[in-house]
Amino acid sequence: MDGERLKIGMYCKTFEDYIKTARKYGFEIVEMEEARVSPESLSENPAFFESVNGVPLHLVVKLRKPTAGFMAGDSGNVASSANSLNMLPKKITWSKAAMRNPQNSFFLRIPDQAKQELYKAALECYNKGITVEELDLACDFPSKAFASLKSFAVGVRNLLLHETGLVVLQGLDLDVFGRTEDDEEKMVSCSKIAYYLLCNHVGAVDGSARGRLFDVKDNKINALGVDNVLFSVSNCEGESLTFFDHHMILYMSS
Repeated sequence: MDGERLKIGMYCKTFEDYIKTARKYGFEIVEMEEARVSPESLSENPAFFESVNGVPLHLVVKLRKPTAGFMAGDSGNVASSANSLNMLPKKITWSKAAMRNPQNSFFLRIPDQAKQELYKAALECYNKGITVEELDLACDFPSKAFASLKSFAVGVRNLLLHETGLVVLQGLDLDVFGRTEDDEEKMVSCSKIAYYLLCNHVGAVDGSARGRLFDVKDNKINALGVDNVLFSVSNCEGESLTFFDHHMILYMSS
């Protein structure tokens, strides 16, 4: 309206594209509306809007996701398998832009508030003598204990399922749990809990995997083989995989 050209890309798609995509990922189409110029805008600037008066300019779609896939199950998992593996696209192709800028495409920093929720929960469990094997998310924490973490985890899950299939999370400071050799047992225990809580909000964690959360520091562990390493709290190298200090790699494969 002020004469400045907007840098807006227009990508035309069919109704069939929208409907099939919504159904593919389990959404129910509640309402669909073609947005047009409002009478108020037309009266304010008829010269500008007259040429598109009555013409659909945007498509507004209201979708609903069935809540069953997001409800916590008996084991306290935040996201069920219905929201993870069976929704995984058959193929995820990395774009040229992602390959040219992997730091922007695959690396994600954990928000400060989400980290504070993890630190607090892990330390509370340790002080109460609750190990990662004994942790019951539904019983041990109030529903609002992870408000920021839940919001962040939704974005991570979408990246894993629909965009990159790989996310490297950064920023978790394990030194919060201890900085000396005397604190090593506490640091390892709290780190396991923090990683489990984070993973459990991103997707359903196999209950049998809890006992295989361990530190690979100075151990000759085949990280990609039978030893089944789920995370590291050190900055050393396994035989086949490098672990980065205070980083976590989340990935999903079919």
